[in-house]
Amino acid sequence: MKIRQTVRRDDSGKEIFLSYDDWGELNSEVWEEDGVYSARIHTPEGVKKIQLTEDDGKRMIEIARESYNDEHRETRRHVSLEAMDPGERFFTEDYDPLNELDEKYRKQLLREALNALPQGQRDIVIKVYFLNRKQKDIAEEKGISPATVSRQLSKAFDNIRGYMEERNR
Repeated sequence: MKIRQTVRRDDSGKEIFLSYDDWGELNSEVWEEDGVYSARIHTPEGVKKIQLTEDDGKRMIEIARESYNDEHRETRRHVSLEAMDPGERFFTEDYDPLNELDEKYRKQLLREALNALPQGQRDIVIKVYFLNRKQKDIAEEKGISPATVSRQLSKAFDNIRGYMEERNR
């Protein structure tokens, strides 16, 4: 998973470093205010605000700044237009822009379907498929049987499938 970094300033001019995942979901925010380093971590269970040590805060901001700069670094290439063959340079033979749009649409639809699930089903799907947790561990954590977790996961898939089929009509 690729993490994308960006920087914004709030109304007081304070820099806030934001991290986003592949789906554009906000993962974390880190900032320094009056020598105190803080972070908000966004998880499926909610947002957690934590205070960081000075060393950890500086390190996180430095990593975020470097990542942001790497993503926004200007890379110019001075090549004559005659020397470029856009057909070969930018697209492979099997490139299909409609396929790419379809994939983006399916990802967006899947995100909507996940958000439409009841909280319990959504938590199990996220823990199993995004956090790589075992069904047995989730069952122990919730105080239910592994078979119940499996049934809830199956119901979640039925709900996701139904949502996606309905939206594709």
